[in-house]
Formats: sequence, structure tokens, C-alpha cells
Amino acid sequence: FWTQFECVFLFARTKKKLDLRLLDLKKCENRETLRIYGELLKANLHSIENGSRYATVVNYYDENLNTVNIPLNPALSVAKNADKYFKDYKKTYTAEQTLLKLTEEDRNELIYFESVLDNISRSKTLAEINEIREELASIGYIKRTVNPKSKKSVNSALKEEKSIEGYRIVIGKNNLQNDYITTKLASKQDMWFHTKNIAGSHVVVMC
Repeated sequence: FWTQFECVFLFARTKKKLDLRLLDLKKCENRETLRIYGELLKANLHSIENGSRYATVVNYYDENLNTVNIPLNPALSVAKNADKYFKDYKKTYTAEQTLLKLTEEDRNELIYFESVLDNISRSKTLAEINEIREELASIGYIKRTVNPKSKKSVNSALKEEKSIEGYRIVIGKNNLQNDYITTKLASKQDMWFHTKNIAGSHVVVMC
């Protein structure tokens, strides 16, 4: 129960983090507007008075050539206002690229926690729960409570079945086991199965 609670907490924390980053990413949508404002101010430097609170200029980026009101900081010259828009544009671009990377990492984390919660729901023994805790601890999500040196080999608790034809079927019960049977136990001749876009076990038919 405690392991499940910790994983639910980690999932909720990551979800909240992702939601906040998506809000920040939404703010980056006006990035091109900042660049256009800078360009328009630069093109109209001599027709706008310093100290103005806004500038009304023709927007030559608009196909209908409508006018646009550009907010200005009256304490800055028109040229400095243009520079600030360019600077904000670059800052927003950098923030957007960083946020895109971080939100992708958050989404991958949520997928991972879903897989761990699925593993917990199918665990039947304390040894299986300890393996999951060791997995979370090895990544750094929780503090280690099990001495890794005292653990049994990961394949000692693998679930195995046999097909009607006599083929050995190996089933992972957590992400450590999934990784083990896929990357170490299985060979190129074996068959690997996994549900698409759903958390679950890796299954290998030993051929």
C-alpha cells in the first residue's frame, strides 16, 4: 500500500508540473508577435515620438495592411523599445524550446509511473513489491529500503508458462524484469510481445 501511495504521489506531482509547464508554453504562443512589433518599430523609428505610450503603425506583415497599436515603455527610446521586443522574442524562443523538452520528459514520466502502478496492481508477494521499490530507488524517485546486495537474482521471480506446443513463455512482472527478459534473456530468434500504448508486461516466447 505504501509503495502504491508513493507512486500515486509521484504521478500527481509530475502531472501538476506538466500542467504548469503547459501554461507557460501557452504564453510562448505570442512569440512571433514580439518579433513583428520589433520589426515594425525599427521600420518606423523616425515617425514615432520618444516618450509615447504606444505606436500606431501599418502592419506590413498583415495582408490587408491594417494598423496595429504597439505598447511602448515611455521611459525608453523607440529604438530601445524595439530592442526589448527582439530580446523578449529571443527569450521566449529559448523558453519555448526548453519547455518543449521538459514537457516531453514529463509525459514520459507519467507513462512510466502508469507502468509501475500497473506492476503494483499485479504484484502478489512482498518480494515483487520490493523489486518495484528497488527499481524506483535505483532511478532516484524514493529512498532505498532494501539492500541491493541481499536481493535475489531478477530472474528468480520471473513468471513462466508453457505453450501447448511446449514453448517456454517468460513474463515480466515489473520494469526491471521487462528490461531483463528483453535485453538479456531473449535472443534474436525469440518472439517478443507487448500491448500497444498500454502499460503492461513484456512477454517473450523462447523459440
